[in-house]
Amino acid sequence: MLLLVVGLLVLVYLFSPPHMEIPPSAAFSQQDDQRLPVAGVLPVSASDPEIFTTGHSIRDKMLGLIKGANESILINSFLITNSHSSSQIVSALAERQANGVRVHVLSDSSSRFMPAGSLFNELTRAQIPWAEFNPFLKFTWPRGAKLMERDHRKVWIIDGRTIFLGGANITGESLGQPGHYGNIDFMVAFESPDAARSLIENFVYTWNDSSTDSIRVEDFSIPEKQPLHAEAWVFDQQLDGQEPIIGSMFSSLFATARREIWLLHAYTFTSPPLLRMIKNASERDVEVNLILPKYTINPRFTYAAHYGIQDIQEAGGRVWMHQSETLPAHFKGAIVDNQWTSIGSANFNYRSFALSREIAVVFSDPELARQLMSTVQDLKRDSQLVSPGEARSYRTFRHWFWWSLLQRGG
Repeated sequence: MLLLVVGLLVLVYLFSPPHMEIPPSAAFSQQDDQRLPVAGVLPVSASDPEIFTTGHSIRDKMLGLIKGANESILINSFLITNSHSSSQIVSALAERQANGVRVHVLSDSSSRFMPAGSLFNELTRAQIPWAEFNPFLKFTWPRGAKLMERDHRKVWIIDGRTIFLGGANITGESLGQPGHYGNIDFMVAFESPDAARSLIENFVYTWNDSSTDSIRVEDFSIPEKQPLHAEAWVFDQQLDGQEPIIGSMFSSLFATARREIWLLHAYTFTSPPLLRMIKNASERDVEVNLILPKYTINPRFTYAAHYGIQDIQEAGGRVWMHQSETLPAHFKGAIVDNQWTSIGSANFNYRSFALSREIAVVFSDPELARQLMSTVQDLKRDSQLVSPGEARSYRTFRHWFWWSLLQRGG
């Protein structure tokens, strides 16, 4: 009887509409003499960003970062699962560790439930320190609600200087060959000792909360400040009693827009705060475009994302459907007015805004925006603008069921 009651309460919670208010956010400042915080986040000095959009280029960059590391490699990856590319990463990490480089790998417990299986055993055999965030298999009643919180971040910190972040996991899908079920994804590399310092602090905090082998911030050296001419806002959503900041980041991007916004997201599960952002921008004559994949690895995410397309259209947005079955879109990015860009782990949904630890970076960089817009043009060639009639066809019970369930669960 108790299990039945608990099950009913869980279902009521999962299917009840989430309540979330995103505080109004200021637009990103372009004034050289005024470094304005956005959602409490100040810009940091950074090098020019370098973007990677295919699995093989991302894998090669990961291997290059490992090979070039001299002191430390900290990896936080939502998923780490078995694949040929993943094994290459583990082997490279083991080699650098044998040469005196300090290596730590942190991953969410979700890895254990992926069909390919987690890399935890392989990391153990390689004697690489690893920690599992919020394990499902160690359920206790006091942790019941906390089980909903997941660590969805994908970020590498090398030698306290170089940062590599975005949407790519250490999996066969994220690191695979384009056209052979390897994802289209976004990862960005840049140098910023200031950002690295903050990211290391959060990594250490999460690691010590997840492992009995504690580490200290002082264990990882950070270079002296250097004159770096670019600026970046790094949003590391740590949660655990702190205010969520990813929703405010998106709110600021929308507030910054004067002409157009492009959102490239694998999963967009609509909710009132998200739709208000789109509606408010549309009423200011800002053109809001979203590119969504027609096919995802798991159909339930497709149903949930497609259910809300009609809501997006009614709020004034346009949705483009990427048609490829062999090139899944896993990207998480935004482009505003060909000037501002955001790349990170967060999807445009309630879970990323409020229930997951996420990371994203915003740059004011026309060249980076140009590169991402080039990717948009490539995607549009394989995409179709969704008509109102097609959007209505997705308003089925099956689509609604997964849209409701995945508001919190996906």
